[in-house]
Amino acid sequence: MTDPVSAATLYQRHLDAVGDTIAARDFAGYCALYAFPNTMITRHTTLHFATEADLAQLFRSMCHSLQSSSVAAPARICMSAEFSNENRTIQGTHRTWLVNHADEIQQSYTARATLHLGDDGIWRLTESQYDEDGPILPNQVVALTTINHPNPGNP
Repeated sequence: MTDPVSAATLYQRHLDAVGDTIAARDFAGYCALYAFPNTMITRHTTLHFATEADLAQLFRSMCHSLQSSSVAAPARICMSAEFSNENRTIQGTHRTWLVNHADEIQQSYTARATLHLGDDGIWRLTESQYDEDGPILPNQVVALTTINHPNPGNP
């Protein structure tokens, strides 16, 4: 009998998979790791993504921000994760760094995320939350998204 995989291991695998799709600029792969509807919460705004089209602007803005800083993808490490909802949901916390050739180019930040196990066996992000102020990437992305799509989730 094999040991069950821990919530932290599954959460880190999801973080890594999302990072791989960002580095590859693979929007289809990125979307496959998200559930819809999806919510992103920051201290300043809440974004709702009802469809892949809604998420496209966020993905383009994020990739543009990373490319302008010569960063392939954010480096993210799971800090904690726990199962809930009969092991079909994972609530986790992770730390993100933007690193360019081993130099940290932005202060790291903490985020929380909720993953849900789909009927197809794939863990998908349903909600993310960024509570910190300062010059962190999600706030930059939110600003770009708000300018270009003032009401995400409601075309």
